[in-house]
Amino acid sequence: MRKIILLVLLIFLLTMGCTTTDSNRAAESKENIVNSVSPATPEKTGWEISLTGVRTDKLWQSQYNSWKETEGFYTTVELEKKGKTKIYKGISLDHIIAIVDDLSGEYPFTFQKDLWKKGYDITLTAKDGYSFTFSTEKLSAKEIYLIDNLDGKDIPPMIAGNINGKAWVKNLAEIELGLTPVTLNNSNFEFILEINGRASSYTICELEDLPIYIEDKGQYTNSYGNVFSGVYGGVKLLPLLSQFMDVKPETTIKIIATDGYEMDYSGETLLDQENGDWILAFKENGEYMPEDPGYIRLLKVGPQKPNIDGKLSARMIKKIICTGGVF
Repeated sequence: MRKIILLVLLIFLLTMGCTTTDSNRAAESKENIVNSVSPATPEKTGWEISLTGVRTDKLWQSQYNSWKETEGFYTTVELEKKGKTKIYKGISLDHIIAIVDDLSGEYPFTFQKDLWKKGYDITLTAKDGYSFTFSTEKLSAKEIYLIDNLDGKDIPPMIAGNINGKAWVKNLAEIELGLTPVTLNNSNFEFILEINGRASSYTICELEDLPIYIEDKGQYTNSYGNVFSGVYGGVKLLPLLSQFMDVKPETTIKIIATDGYEMDYSGETLLDQENGDWILAFKENGEYMPEDPGYIRLLKVGPQKPNIDGKLSARMIKKIICTGGVF
């Protein structure tokens, strides 16, 4: 009798183990549809540095830290100042400047070496307001560094290297390039919508002129629990797609970012408009978004100020691809 009870108990435990494993796999599969984290999803943490050149952007500590893992980016150098030699760790300035010295805004960024050699002014500004301006003409961008570690200790971002000591700005808050900014109207950015292999392209201005353009309140929460909110302007995604196809719960909508990252959304997710409308947002609080986190990002807006998981808010959107259900 005792053997029979033990045998039944063993079978029961084995059955429960299999069921739990299958359930977990199903849950993980469903989560991977929308919860993948990449450069196309908002992970903006730590210190930030505003960058202004032919376009505007921001460098966040989390992004800087991810670059440290890239071979050849993070460097250890011995630098002397006022007769004292110390060990600094950082990323050379060419990698930082490349973010905003041309219009592409696409990673990997390309440093415009000819522009640097020709010469333009760069202004470095600290959090306390101190600033210093220098010309690039006779300097090497690879011998100037954005430092985050001094003698083995992590420090707030600073500039150091083969450059005037006054340019060794501590607690760096802003880097401004003396290059002519390009307004959105002059930008060659186009959003592409592809339905069953047939593509249509839109400039930001063309999207704004559509009758499905709206402005309303929205917010999202990133994985660190930080809430970002504002009044966002953009076009309603479902009406835009519905001009060309019938969106159903089983429909898959693929969003592709300017950095090549891809993210799939189910029609069921985007058909959920209980507390607001999903929009392709390109304005925040009345101003056009910069390339990062824009020019276009996915958000949900409405009078109730819906708050979505930040991992659902794909950013840097360049293209949307859908198949099936064409009228």
